[in-house]
Amino acid sequence: MPVPRPRAFVRKCFLVLASVFTLFLVTTPARAADLPEFVHDGTLTVCTNPTLPPMTFVNGTDATAMAGVDMDLARALARYWNVKLVTTPMDFVGLFPSLAAQRCGMVISGIIKLPEREKNFDAITYLDTALVVVARAGTPHIGSMADLSGKAVAVQSGTSYAARIGRENDLLVAAGRAPITIQQYPTEDAVVQQVLIGRVFAFASQDVELYFRRKQLHGKVNIILEPDYPEYRNFAIYIRKNAHDRQSVESAIATLETSGTIAEIRKKWAIGDSGRDAFTQPRRHRASAGRRSCPRWDRAHFCAARSLR
Repeated sequence: MPVPRPRAFVRKCFLVLASVFTLFLVTTPARAADLPEFVHDGTLTVCTNPTLPPMTFVNGTDATAMAGVDMDLARALARYWNVKLVTTPMDFVGLFPSLAAQRCGMVISGIIKLPEREKNFDAITYLDTALVVVARAGTPHIGSMADLSGKAVAVQSGTSYAARIGRENDLLVAAGRAPITIQQYPTEDAVVQQVLIGRVFAFASQDVELYFRRKQLHGKVNIILEPDYPEYRNFAIYIRKNAHDRQSVESAIATLETSGTIAEIRKKWAIGDSGRDAFTQPRRHRASAGRRSCPRWDRAHFCAARSLR
């Protein structure tokens, strides 16, 4: 049996070690230099308001057992950065003050990416969505928000919906019409309940929240309007303004998207699983011009079957 020459043997060992090291770099979740600065002592802290299924909600009676798209995404980010995850539930109105006060490193709570919020915080998008107006089953579709003049609409307190509807009210009052009555409630459950008991005409929320409740609400409510609000089309993670941290989160989200992790989360929570069909009444006519393009997560299921929507 021939004995390998020392130089050739050392060279082979070096190549093997180099291959192993390269594989390690590729499969390691993230290097220390990639960690955002808001990760302290190996811990990622997340603030959330667990009242918006399927994004973030309390699973059962245990207030600490939070579930949803956002919680799965937070866990995936913690695994990517190889750190421990600590989530802190709180009222919606406390989320951004807590982030500003550094009581958490990021806010993931089914929150829309809005220019007003980006004045003070960085926002990294991770999921498409749309604002919908929902009323009791059998309510005819309306043509615009102006058709809600003089009617009561429920929204969750602390969200941007009240301010957005307030802008519609400015236009209504200027035109000599009655404003929309805005009623705010602390949770999405309470918001939905107001429509079911007939206390308000409609409620405004995000489409994914409605689709998640399709088994609970099917046959009881229907979508009467999807306002053409371009600023309500993306959920975002919010962090304090920091160029390095923003790049770290964007890189992590891109990696999780490429690896299929985010797609698995969407599938788990049935995001875009033709949920709209359960809440849409047939119309006599609906123009396609100027409509919002179908969201990425819905194209394969909904848009293929509803090319005229």
